[in-house]
Amino acid sequence: MKLSSLIRHIPCVQLAGQTDPDIADIQFDSRKAGKGTLFVCVPGLRTDGHLYAREAVSRGAAALLVERPVDIAGTDAAVIQVSDIRNVMARLAVAFYGDPTRELKVIGVTGTNGKTTTTHMIRHLLEHAGRPAGIIGTLGVAYGDFEEKTANTTPESVDLQRYMRLMADRGAAYAVIEASSQALAMGRMNGCRRHLAVFTNLTRDHLDYHSTLKAYADCKAKLFDDSLSPGAGHPIAVVNADDPASGLMVRASRAEVIRYGIRRRADVRAVGIRSTDKGMAFAIAAANETFEVELPLFGMHNVYNALAASAAALREGLSPAEIREALSGFRGVKGRYQFVRAGQPYRVIVDYAHNPDGLKKLLQTAREHGGKLISVVGCEGDKDKGKRPVMARIAAQYSDRTIFTTDNPHSEDPIRILSDMYKGLDHASCRSKAVIIPDRREAIACALDTARQDPDYSVVIAGKGHETRQWWHGTSIPFDDAEVAAETIRRLEAENAAVVK
Repeated sequence: MKLSSLIRHIPCVQLAGQTDPDIADIQFDSRKAGKGTLFVCVPGLRTDGHLYAREAVSRGAAALLVERPVDIAGTDAAVIQVSDIRNVMARLAVAFYGDPTRELKVIGVTGTNGKTTTTHMIRHLLEHAGRPAGIIGTLGVAYGDFEEKTANTTPESVDLQRYMRLMADRGAAYAVIEASSQALAMGRMNGCRRHLAVFTNLTRDHLDYHSTLKAYADCKAKLFDDSLSPGAGHPIAVVNADDPASGLMVRASRAEVIRYGIRRRADVRAVGIRSTDKGMAFAIAAANETFEVELPLFGMHNVYNALAASAAALREGLSPAEIREALSGFRGVKGRYQFVRAGQPYRVIVDYAHNPDGLKKLLQTAREHGGKLISVVGCEGDKDKGKRPVMARIAAQYSDRTIFTTDNPHSEDPIRILSDMYKGLDHASCRSKAVIIPDRREAIACALDTARQDPDYSVVIAGKGHETRQWWHGTSIPFDDAEVAAETIRRLEAENAAVVK
């Protein structure tokens, strides 16, 4: 595609360079630039793409998209200067990849908790009904036999459009996308036609980025903003009637609104909810029909996730029978209330809960199994410091014993993070339940050994869930909570057997 054709509808502040090169690729990482690349000089949180303009040209970039002048004297690369580089990057990506959302129905899911499980449920329901669907989110990108890990929950706009073009070319009918607040704030989904938008819930998270809960909520609401998906008509909005923020989500939209919930009046409701030894059982009441569901997942939060997915599926024309059958076969998502089974007589649960509301719901659900509970909890570095004492207090309140440990400290001192957490234990009764073990592997081993000696305990390991690495000062080491737990269980059992002999 010629550069002139690609940028013809883009309001340029300034255009420099005498050439009109063929553009073979769009990149925002200078290391990936090559012959014919349009390199986008995106200012980031930790670095600035403008600093790598000359490097990108040296690698073959034919053109640069910038917000301010760059020094590439002596080269013939074209330079396009704009005032809002992220929005323009998104629009160029749409044009370059042929606007794949004209060919796909995009279902976006946003909210503090439940996005990953809900997107996977929606995809499972659609595919069970014979409707091919791809997925983009925290666990990566998947469609058919294509799978790829991603650095962010919602990829940058260029990658997002590339993935959707791949899905459309391979015959997908839907793209189900997790929409994070940061991605919506940065405009990564600008230009995507949203066929259906789902809101799960809103609680404290990411205040290190958004500063206030209102700013955080406003970013979530962008998923429902008609003006950000021109040409798509009005998206269908599926919102949680029991969450007060639902009104804000649809305030800026003229969408058709479908409400789901348990406590308040809703278009899709769960009734007769009960916990079983295999998960949750309930009936879904929608329109003039009620149908029973057996969900092989635990917790009220998963009832809400199933309601959100079912409301979307019903709107897409799936029958109650299709939904009932599909939900009964949904086995969950890696790192979300994942049971670790290594031959031990006690429960071990790994979960991604990394904010106060998520941790509270996790521990409340684990409590329903009966017996005693020991939790392993940490807080990530370089993130919202205010939630650290809150999470520690919740861990102590809902556990019989709790171990505070290192999560992903990034650039922070792990001891400082743990000290921030411990400040949340403002009562002696809470402090008596807690112990600090900075080494995460040792913390997990301590919890498991406690349960080995007293199998009435269940062990909950919170914070990292599906993650397979631990990050510290820009480097990482392999660390998968579920794998570490399984290895430790087997080691403890072997050591105990050797002592008995």
